[in-house]
Amino acid sequence: MIEIKRRRQQAEQMPVRGAQTHADSLERHCTDDKAPIKQPALKREIRPFVNGAGVSYRTLFRDAFDYFESHYPPRRDLSYWERAAKDMGNASADHGCDEFFDGLLIKIYEELGRTMPPEEEPGP
Repeated sequence: MIEIKRRRQQAEQMPVRGAQTHADSLERHCTDDKAPIKQPALKREIRPFVNGAGVSYRTLFRDAFDYFESHYPPRRDLSYWERAAKDMGNASADHGCDEFFDGLLIKIYEELGRTMPPEEEPGP
């Protein structure tokens, strides 16, 4: 271990051949006749992460989360669940009844039912 460290220190202390500084060395290397021709970098084509209908999955997840956030925490009253079901239908229609989005909404609706507070028992 000590020998490896010592070799690294010796290598760092050794001067670069014919160069006074690292910048001089790089400049000389870049102006060499064998230096590659500078061409503009090609832009990578970033394909959007979309479903078959061309809708971004990011949009689907974001809209599903917005639905979840607007209905959390769940309540026990019937009007809450009617409004949640109506909003779920509207959100699904907004996305053309996309099967993936509908699956997300169904799972969110089930999660709301699962996390609903327990029913209060009447006292004696």
